Amino acid sequence: MRATDYKQSFKEGDKAEDSFELAANKFGLTTRKATFSENVHKHIDWWLDDRISVDVKARKRSSRASTQVQDEWLWVEFKNVSGRPGWLYGEAYFIALERADGFVLVRREDLVALSEELVDFNVPVTSAAECEYKPYTRRGRKDVISKIRFSDVLNKLECLKWRFVNDTP
Repeated sequence: MRATDYKQSFKEGDKAEDSFELAANKFGLTTRKATFSENVHKHIDWWLDDRISVDVKARKRSSRASTQVQDEWLWVEFKNVSGRPGWLYGEAYFIALERADGFVLVRREDLVALSEELVDFNVPVTSAAECEYKPYTRRGRKDVISKIRFSDVLNKLECLKWRFVNDTP
C-alpha cells in the first residue's frame, strides 16, 4: 500500500470520528476522546458520558482500487497487520459504523458473533475481490480481514441508528 493510501485512510477515519462526536453531542451526550493508549491497545475512540466506550469505523471502499466509498459491504478485522487481535476483539462496547446518512451503532460482542458465524474460515482467499464471507490476509502482512454485507448487520443485530439531518450530524 502506498503512503498516500494510508494518509487518505487516516483522514477519512478522523473525519468519521469528528462527525460521530458532533452526532453524539446533538443527542445530548458528553464525549471524551480516548487516550492514545486506549485507542491503540483497546480500540476505543470515544467515551460517551464517561462510561460507554465506542470504536468508530469510517465508510470504506469495496477495494483499494475503488475511488468511491460504499455502504453495501462492511470490512471486519479479525487480526491486525501485526497478527494481534483486530478491532473486532477490542474493548469498545459499541462499534459505530459510518453510513452515508449517519451512524449505525452495534454492540461489538454481537458483531463479533455475527462475523464469526458468517465468515467461512475454512476457505481462505488470496485477493480482496474474493473475500466476501471468506478470510483474507494481505501479502506481506499478518492480518485477517473479510467483508460481510451491511444488510446482515441491519437485519440480524439490534442497532441504534443515528441519522444526519441536512447532511450534518
